Amino acid sequence: MANGRRRTPDPVDRYVGGRIRERRRALSLTQAQLAAALGLSEQQLRRFERGTSRVSPRQLLALSLSLKVGPGYLLEGAPIHEQPRDHPEVIEMVQSFRSIRNDGMRRDLFLLVQAAARRSLAKAGREKRA
Repeated sequence: MANGRRRTPDPVDRYVGGRIRERRRALSLTQAQLAAALGLSEQQLRRFERGTSRVSPRQLLALSLSLKVGPGYLLEGAPIHEQPRDHPEVIEMVQSFRSIRNDGMRRDLFLLVQAAARRSLAKAGREKRA
């Protein structure tokens, strides 16, 4: 990682990686054998299996062919992510903002909200350091 911190594996990436490892072992393949068949390094295959690297659609197809399963096998049962829902106040605020017809007033309100957000973040940062 550019900032020196490791990415926390996404639950879906970890699940898919576990399915890859499970199927590879069921076929009695080593990581080296599967990596060679896919034209990947062993390190990259390990990252897939741990879920620390995301498998692209093209790689998913290649993996499923090498593992003699359909692509759905690797995804079946994966945890579903729900999109976070906005609070009712946020939805109401956006609807209210959209109803403002005066462009100048809308721009001023936008700048006010931006300034308040920056100040709030700065204050939170100072409190965290204290």
